[in-house]
Amino acid sequence: MRFLNKEQKEKIGFEYILNCINTVTSVGTELKYNTRPFTIQNFDLLNTELDNTEKFIKSITDNKSSESEIGFYLCKFKDIRATFKKISNNYILDEIELFEIKSFSKLCNDMSIEYSKTGIDIEDIYFKDVKPVFRILDPDNLNIDTFFIYDSYSDGLKETRLKRTQLELRIAQTNNPDDRNALLNERMEIVSKEHELEFEIKKELTKKIKIYTDALTHNTNIIGYIDFLLAKAKHFKATHAVKPEIALVTKSKNVVETLDLKKTYNPYYSDIMNKKNKKMTPLDITINKGVTLLTGANMGGKSICMKTVTLNVLLANSGMYVYAQSAKIPLVDFIYMISDDLQNVENGLSTFGAEVIYLKKIISASKHKDGLIILDELARGTNPHEGKILLQAVIEFFKIQNSYTFISTHFDGISNEDIKHLQVVGISKINFEKLAQMIDLNKGKALDIIQEYMDYSIEETNENQVPQNALQIAKLLGLDSKSL
Repeated sequence: MRFLNKEQKEKIGFEYILNCINTVTSVGTELKYNTRPFTIQNFDLLNTELDNTEKFIKSITDNKSSESEIGFYLCKFKDIRATFKKISNNYILDEIELFEIKSFSKLCNDMSIEYSKTGIDIEDIYFKDVKPVFRILDPDNLNIDTFFIYDSYSDGLKETRLKRTQLELRIAQTNNPDDRNALLNERMEIVSKEHELEFEIKKELTKKIKIYTDALTHNTNIIGYIDFLLAKAKHFKATHAVKPEIALVTKSKNVVETLDLKKTYNPYYSDIMNKKNKKMTPLDITINKGVTLLTGANMGGKSICMKTVTLNVLLANSGMYVYAQSAKIPLVDFIYMISDDLQNVENGLSTFGAEVIYLKKIISASKHKDGLIILDELARGTNPHEGKILLQAVIEFFKIQNSYTFISTHFDGISNEDIKHLQVVGISKINFEKLAQMIDLNKGKALDIIQEYMDYSIEETNENQVPQNALQIAKLLGLDSKSL
């Protein structure tokens, strides 16, 4: 998968975001779950999608009543695309299907009027005229969306139904069994004739409606798109997400191009932490084209940081708003991520074996395309000496490529002057003795206290060594030389 597989999308929180975007219609829901990243060739289309979302956000901010009215009509929508397909295959519609089409054509007219009130100017959102469909199915001009095979469709039908009614009255008034049976037989013939006439009318109505199936299908898709845009706008407005600035990656090696996220966070992990009465620290992250290295203490949140970057880049590339105070994000050809949950591990490979296979795919892609590469603790599954050598070789390769490669590691001596080095602050600036005293007074809450005082913010550093906090944390948690 060029843009992560389903399991990876779940791990970074992308599926969580989609589930939070509450579409109402089945078509809107399909659009939501079929959301895919835009290609570089569709740079303008991506920006148009972001602009469209912005226009809807402005509309629901300025005119809440219009949002409510559109929502009302969306709730009335019924997906009858299968019926349109039947018409195309020369299927004769029944009365229920004709009723549904009549109701839908009325809904299209109502939605068109209501949408025009919003003043939203989006070139691709317009309704095709299907009022003739409603008129075809409303021959008596009752202007209601119920449907019946009306007498006015055929003089013959009107006459036949009158005969049936008169005959049924005679049957009700007849006491002679022989006369009653004769009248019932006569009624059967009339009813059969009535059904024949009704079938011919349904056949003729289907033929007339067939001309408008493309328009009806178009309006169905438009309603779904309005639903999707409205749901995105409501969610992004409520969560204070922002419109990202999308940048194209150039091929110039002399231009310093960055991926910038200010006060960014991951709503999926933030929600998990909120349920534990904890808060997620917003991060300022700038990733250079080439290699950016992230180091930091164990329990310092490096993995969540990597997933936060991946999530927001995927969202931006998919025409979504992002979770940051501001964001400049490149449009990329691919997003590849190696983390501790590679799918191949479940298929019988070791962690290291799975990483190597996936890494080969990434190297191949990066030779021809420009993307985002996330390597979270690469080579964790092998011995430190060999792991460090492999990671150094990987950095040497990716630092001269045109992609954005973001690598986290606990290996020392990896950073060099040709790559950017970020570091999680962790507990490096905390008074260790004071923290130890607090834990000593609340031994049952040692882990919570460490997490509370852990500084998850990220800063750029020129240090070549990874912070050595593992032994300190182990000691704070009660594991020291005396307990071994």
